[in-house]
Amino acid sequence: MTLICVLEGCDGVGKSTTADRVAHMTKASVFHHDRPRGLDDIAAAIAHRTQREVFTTWRGRTVIGDRWWLSTLALSHAIQSTADAHESDEEHDRIVAHAQRLRSIALDERASEEARGLRVVTVYLRASLDTLRSRTSPARRGGARWRALPQTHAAYEALAPTWCQHVVDAEQRAESVAADVALIVQRERRV
Repeated sequence: MTLICVLEGCDGVGKSTTADRVAHMTKASVFHHDRPRGLDDIAAAIAHRTQREVFTTWRGRTVIGDRWWLSTLALSHAIQSTADAHESDEEHDRIVAHAQRLRSIALDERASEEARGLRVVTVYLRASLDTLRSRTSPARRGGARWRALPQTHAAYEALAPTWCQHVVDAEQRAESVAADVALIVQRERRV
């Protein structure tokens, strides 16, 4: 069985940096999602799932992943939270249907992990909204993802207790975050 230790959290929390450090510390492989350009959310979620299919052939390996299906689930929650702000019933229904489709993609993938030979352990890197905003580069501020950060943060906070096996305080120094996650990986390898 392949152990996938997934780092989840909002933009700016340090997932990529932590994944690289933990992979080095634990001699694991690292996986970063490529965001396909020009795709809508649903097409991107399907493309990400397709990228992850490679791990079904990596029997006995440990992979540190930067995002997994929980990101899609958090996105669906964030999108749905905006539905009531729209005045037309048609626009509201379109947003809710879009969110439900994303949720379905995420939960279908979750349900098939064990059958595909994957043991996925999710680590939520928790940071306050203020910390996330301060860590975001000025070049990335102002875009749609930046504007959706409060909704995305709220979605992760709501989902983490149910879907994440571990929570790490990402307010601490990057080296400490990586050390905490590396200990989790070492413990999970023994399970």
